[in-house]
Amino acid sequence: MKTVVRCMMVLALLVGCDGDDDADGGVDAGGSDAGATDGGPEADAATDAGAPDAGPDCSAFEDDPCNGPPACRTEVEVSGDITEDTTWTCENIYVLTDFVFVHRPNGSPDTDPRVTLTIEAGTLVRGQGGDIDATPVDLPGALIVTREGMLEANGTADQPVVFTSAEPVGTRSPGDWAGLALLGGASTNLAEGQKRLEGLPSSVPDAYAVYGAPAAEADDTWNCGTLSYVRVEYASFTLADDKELNGLTVGACGEETDMHHVQIHRAQDDGIEFFGGRVDVDHLVVTGAQDDGIDWDEGFTGRIQFAVVQQWADVSADGNGIEADGLASGGVATPVSDPRVFNVTLLGTDDGNGKLGMRLRDGTRGYLRNFVIAGFAEGVFDVQGDSEGEASADELTVEHSILVSTDVGGTEVLFPSDGTLIEFDHFVADPDRDNTSLDSDEIGTVLPSPFDTASPGWVPNADSLPDTHPAETPSEAVGETRPGFFDTSAAYVGAFEPGGTDWTEGWTTRDDG
Repeated sequence: MKTVVRCMMVLALLVGCDGDDDADGGVDAGGSDAGATDGGPEADAATDAGAPDAGPDCSAFEDDPCNGPPACRTEVEVSGDITEDTTWTCENIYVLTDFVFVHRPNGSPDTDPRVTLTIEAGTLVRGQGGDIDATPVDLPGALIVTREGMLEANGTADQPVVFTSAEPVGTRSPGDWAGLALLGGASTNLAEGQKRLEGLPSSVPDAYAVYGAPAAEADDTWNCGTLSYVRVEYASFTLADDKELNGLTVGACGEETDMHHVQIHRAQDDGIEFFGGRVDVDHLVVTGAQDDGIDWDEGFTGRIQFAVVQQWADVSADGNGIEADGLASGGVATPVSDPRVFNVTLLGTDDGNGKLGMRLRDGTRGYLRNFVIAGFAEGVFDVQGDSEGEASADELTVEHSILVSTDVGGTEVLFPSDGTLIEFDHFVADPDRDNTSLDSDEIGTVLPSPFDTASPGWVPNADSLPDTHPAETPSEAVGETRPGFFDTSAAYVGAFEPGGTDWTEGWTTRDDG
């Protein structure tokens, strides 16, 4: 039996409530590869006689609901704002029925501590859909952690924190709910230093919608909180044409933010987008996003290591593995987007669709090393606009990487045909770049089954990588003042050590619906 409690959130979450017994629900047979709990409710089932399935026997989990199936947990509906320190625990399932903002009580001085939402390991958070054509508009579920708040989502490999759709398992789709956003006060290169987050309704006050800060007030150490072993699934509900949140939006978060072992799965828009800021991220997985896998712009200067992006067949015509901009509106502004990135695997669909591994444009810089890029029919990457000058000046560099062409109608495509040739001349023909180009039929010698979405093989076999151009040992930039971030032992190409373990096992998902 499951006790379902629906507690309305107006000022703060009421965790402890009494409710009625409810026998609805069931156990999801899906989930991550090693059996981590899937966040979706089970679709209605029936017995052979046609009677409804009563669900699992929850008596075995009365003393330990966190290790039981979702149907044995208490549902708590969340609507409104969180304005005091709050903890969500794994014996409950939290259902976002509206846009939920984390912020100080209205009228509180800026000197008051920020409000912290803590989410314990194994907790499930489900986002409901909405109806933008309704009067008044029925907004979908979303969690927006404002500049007045922090999020501490501390999952583990065995018990990740899961944000997912409230639709039944088997019927979930990209865009079922709005998504997760973290808004901070670190630097951007916007003219005013700050702006409203795209995709938020105009009815949302600026105090809850703005990220960044005027240049004189920006704090590049800004701590947005922690995301550790977290999944975000089936997000990016469309609010209007070209107006949706990403699966995970990171707006101007600073270097004290702790973000590692994060998966964004089946987002309708970008998997993850960084708007300015200096946050560091490691062990990042983006699977099945319908637009870009990773997107940065507006002066992002963070560091990334160990990331894998895998596109699925329904990726949009504009979907890239990485889309990188200096400034979304074009041109070069200060600070320049200039991330330092090591050990990345970017995988397209390998089906002849025209997608790019990386679109590098609008003045972005970057120090990009130890990549594997394969399966992108439009090309492994394209340097565009003001970024061509950055590449010529060696402010944007791609080195020590494996670049795999794609067979498109019998032609091996490595770079876009309408490019300026700076990509080949500057990054492949120049031996000092230590890049290796392979034909499409050679990818199998590097990765066992890179394009399989249900059971991918992303870990290279031992000694399978070409040794003509060795990887670069990860390192910090000259003059770096931040604490060390990179794992310097990862002197190999791609996100996974050849012959090593698959660090995505146990806490990620491959489900489709």
